Amino acid sequence: MQNCSHCCIKEKEPETIPVTEIWYKDSDGDGFGDLNNKYIGEGEPDSGYVKNNKDCYDSNADAKPGQTNFFGVHRGDDSFDYDCNGVSQREHTQKGECSDGTADQGWEGDIPSPGQTGNWLVDCDRIVKVFPPKIEIVRETERRVQKGR
Repeated sequence: MQNCSHCCIKEKEPETIPVTEIWYKDSDGDGFGDLNNKYIGEGEPDSGYVKNNKDCYDSNADAKPGQTNFFGVHRGDDSFDYDCNGVSQREHTQKGECSDGTADQGWEGDIPSPGQTGNWLVDCDRIVKVFPPKIEIVRETERRVQKGR
């Protein structure tokens, strides 16, 4: 064995490994990114990118996870899936009317808020209690209309 009192042993410095991150473009600025439009690289990209990829339609800021409102106009791609749950739910805003025995289907009275039940005019003799946004029958009642008096 050699006596190394005069030798210097150089220690290797730890290697810095660059961290690659994935960022997703948020075109509509709602805080949710587009799964199909990503940046992979070191460090944060320019503004307009976020760390999540949960947006279901990145051209409309109203379409995002957690959306609780309903809309009468599609989000831009003929879909009414504004809360990104995979179910298209349209707000029905038409008022029902009965004229000369012919019905135009729609709400009787006030249009209910999302999550509230309301009366839906099916025809001049039938009204159903429904739960928006879908027109699902909760309870059906017969409407008696007095004629000719």
